Amino acid sequence: MEKYTRKKLLKLPSRAWPLTTKYSSLIIFPSNKKHDSGWGCITIIGVNDMVPIEIITQNSDDISIDGSHKVDCLHNAKALHFWSRHHLFHVEHALSSIEIKMIGK
Repeated sequence: MEKYTRKKLLKLPSRAWPLTTKYSSLIIFPSNKKHDSGWGCITIIGVNDMVPIEIITQNSDDISIDGSHKVDCLHNAKALHFWSRHHLFHVEHALSSIEIKMIGK
């Protein structure tokens, strides 16, 4: 995962809307945009088998995740990586807020 820089991640294709998709992990970092709410927007990248697949959103201003998860910091990408040994991330379509649920593998 360390070989992926923020620049490389931002060149990934965007996920079609309004898809609901499952990923083995997520990469999350600020998108450097400001939401209408006044909060900063978040970029979320979907990852399967340690390979970044697509940009889920760059416009959501908060994330809600249920269940247990772990967070690593990807130094080169300056991003957070959420993962779980026992769950997959079930990601709903992305609006201002994005709903992420943990489901069993």
